[in-house]
Amino acid sequence: MARSFLSRLALGLCSAAVLTAPGLLGTAQARGKFIDGVSVPAAYPPPPPETLALAPFNLQETGTFNDPSTEAYLRKIVNHLLEGWNGPRPEIPIFLVPSMSFASEVSAGGVMFVYAGTLDYMRKTPDVQTEDMIAFVLAHELSHILLGHTRHRTETQNTTQRVMGGLDLAASVASKLNIAGSGQMAQMALLSDFGSNLLTAQTAFPAWSRKQEKEADVMAVDLMARAGYELDAATTMLGLIAQDEEQSKAQKAKGQKSLFEAGRARNANGQQGYGVQINTGAWLVRNWNALAGTHPAASARQERVAQYIAHSYGDVVNPEHRAPFQQFIRTAHMQTMLLDVQNLNGMADQIQAQNFRAVMAEQARLHAPVANSQLSLFYGAVANDGAHHPSPVAISMIERAASRPDVTRQIALLKSFYLEDQKKNDQALAYLAKMQAAFEDPSFYIYRIHLLRKMNRTNDANLLAMECVGHGDTSIRDACVAASKGEDGG
Repeated sequence: MARSFLSRLALGLCSAAVLTAPGLLGTAQARGKFIDGVSVPAAYPPPPPETLALAPFNLQETGTFNDPSTEAYLRKIVNHLLEGWNGPRPEIPIFLVPSMSFASEVSAGGVMFVYAGTLDYMRKTPDVQTEDMIAFVLAHELSHILLGHTRHRTETQNTTQRVMGGLDLAASVASKLNIAGSGQMAQMALLSDFGSNLLTAQTAFPAWSRKQEKEADVMAVDLMARAGYELDAATTMLGLIAQDEEQSKAQKAKGQKSLFEAGRARNANGQQGYGVQINTGAWLVRNWNALAGTHPAASARQERVAQYIAHSYGDVVNPEHRAPFQQFIRTAHMQTMLLDVQNLNGMADQIQAQNFRAVMAEQARLHAPVANSQLSLFYGAVANDGAHHPSPVAISMIERAASRPDVTRQIALLKSFYLEDQKKNDQALAYLAKMQAAFEDPSFYIYRIHLLRKMNRTNDANLLAMECVGHGDTSIRDACVAASKGEDGG
């Protein structure tokens, strides 16, 4: 997606001679900085199992992917930043997100995510090709972990998960309306793409409070100063994020309007049911507004960070670190990987247009590691299924993706659908229950109840609905009850 950013922000911060401290030659001396007052914990908990640790990114088809060379470079920066930290060093897995958005994130499980779009923008913009810029991105996310903010993210993450559960019900019901392509996967892709594009963790539900973001920003500056990075890079990066934030607001508002306007629909046979936006619009806007009201805008963060640097580091001038980052970002491998992600993102439009053979051809041209990502296998399976159902190639792709710990929920659902398609309903039920536990996601109740009704096991469906009512959020609870009664259009 084309974006226009500020190439460089002119900030009039005071600067003078570089101060040094014993043992940290060439770095800024700490003088009553924020980092000095942080309570250092005795230890950090280890990351949870990977399927849980990757949430919320594996709750949508986007998923994540891993590139060893990119991770090695980013980890080197993280380790350098940690040299200025006096506490224990937590284990921090690093994954890439195959999205062209300009963002980074940390999960509740303490996993760090860097969006391919962030690296792609920096690759295309020479002015920001410094290690200092990416160091701020990593230092900010690292600070959330060091400060213990990730422990408090679970509530917000669960909110996102519950809304996605409501949209999952919509997808389950709307697939019966024959509104999509020839194969079951094509129906699933068209519907899930709507939900995932609207409800990404980065743009739909802010992860952190104003206080947490402020703390992570100033802590990041302190870590950068101790590591010898140029501090103006922090305000420059926040300026880029602020401009991206403004652009995303219009896109988000457009998606929400579509969500709110949808309602009941009829298929070609005159059967009535709910559209993909089943009863979630008012709930979504209420919760999004509540969360967004507590989240600081990037422009406000930029101003505060500039003030903090001027006040605490006004006499510090650290040099830019261009050569290491330029050597990393300009490699042929990086160019190929980012182009693959861009092409991968374009497949969603091709699937929407049901150009399945074009998607198959494009997916076959991808290179590792993007070709092996959950998103690549998801689109490849959808395209092969849409072109000729049933498809052994699609089944093989699903099995490959479903057997890995980074499995996405959409892949898990497609596997259960194919088990149903093969009349292996008992296996599908067992698999759905297994994945519900792996994701800790109560929205799987909805699919299990639908399948039990399909098998004419009404009593079991009712019992499972009662279990769902005891564990689920209001939206999922109501969906489970409706599914058990067959009142959801199914």
